[in-house]
Amino acid sequence: MPLSCGTKVWGLFDAERNEIMLGNPAICLAEAPDESLFRLICEQLAFVAIAAHEATHAMLFAGGLGVERRLEHEYIAAITQMQVLAEIEREALLAPLDLRAAVALWELNPLLHALRPDLFAGLAWRHFENEGDKCAFIRGLAKGTLRLPDYSAF
Repeated sequence: MPLSCGTKVWGLFDAERNEIMLGNPAICLAEAPDESLFRLICEQLAFVAIAAHEATHAMLFAGGLGVERRLEHEYIAAITQMQVLAEIEREALLAPLDLRAAVALWELNPLLHALRPDLFAGLAWRHFENEGDKCAFIRGLAKGTLRLPDYSAF
């Protein structure tokens, strides 16, 4: 699997080739850093979470949400990734992140996603948990009528 920001990725959706690539779970487990989801939950569940994440990207592209809306893609894919896990596994991923209950959208920025995709996913999940109309929010992001900020508040 390729590198992203100096770190090996375990799943990738290639929009140009319309192809999902997934790493071998055993290799992912053997090569994963200590803070990786492959170390925090069992490798089969980690694989399912990554597959769900990448399949979400494929569906969003098929629905017309382009690469220029990367943060929306990552937010929705992170929510899907967390949603496929049982609560106990989800909490195992979130516990080391020491997250607050309330998360503002401006916290979900491109720099955070590039440097700490695990933290981005955790913050996205915490934001989503507190979102009033979850379906309308996700639908708006997927259609492109709602947008996440492209910048940090700083």
